[in-house]
Amino acid sequence: MGQDSGGAGGGEVRSPEKIAEACIPSFEVKLPKSPHLEDGKEVSLQKGSDGTYSIILFGQKVGSLNKTLSEMVANCNEMSVGYGGKIVKKKNADEFLARFIRK
Repeated sequence: MGQDSGGAGGGEVRSPEKIAEACIPSFEVKLPKSPHLEDGKEVSLQKGSDGTYSIILFGQKVGSLNKTLSEMVANCNEMSVGYGGKIVKKKNADEFLARFIRK
């Protein structure tokens, strides 16, 4: 998930219950139109200096998470829980989403 390794000295307890409560299983983010978007391509998350996460495809920013999702991802990273993402083309539409699934 980008360059953010998370982790804290002493660390948080990583109980399945705490992870299930704090880290949603999956989420989707609508992406702005871009010629680089292609169904099935993997994307990653990279934490910015302002604390929000950018959605990265081939080293290029193609979208971003809102503050609420960014805070959730940061908290999950501290519990060693990450998210893997792929681009999904919406059926019957010329729209793309980034779909992230908890690892």
